[in-house]
Amino acid sequence: DIVNTLLQNENTKLTLVDHNKLRADNIFSSEKMIRSKVIGILDHHQDEGDHIISVEKEKRQIAFENGLPLVGSTCTLITERIEKMMQSKYNNNIIIDESIGLLLLGTIIIDTLNMDPKFGKGTTRDSDAIQFLL
Repeated sequence: DIVNTLLQNENTKLTLVDHNKLRADNIFSSEKMIRSKVIGILDHHQDEGDHIISVEKEKRQIAFENGLPLVGSTCTLITERIEKMMQSKYNNNIIIDESIGLLLLGTIIIDTLNMDPKFGKGTTRDSDAIQFLL
């Protein structure tokens, strides 16, 4: 199938998003094969300590400290990366496709329970990401 074909390609690289530990036991034919492809992590859950050696520190972004997530949605982290790229002097021609922006925005709103303070899921960073996407 296509997944195993991609995994067998030596150029395939993966970034774990919204997870920091690979859980591929029952999905892929070789967990070891897929583990070797992980080069990045973008997450807001407690660090499970996986991929510490294989993922360089600057490509391991886990927004979780002192028992709490620093953002309510991993899409906030993705939005922050896009915003940073857009502000770079080397990437000033980047624009967000409307459908991608809408998907990011909708996911942040869902993950943070509509930024309702009574649930305590939304953060200033989430709010900033929402404003950027609007």
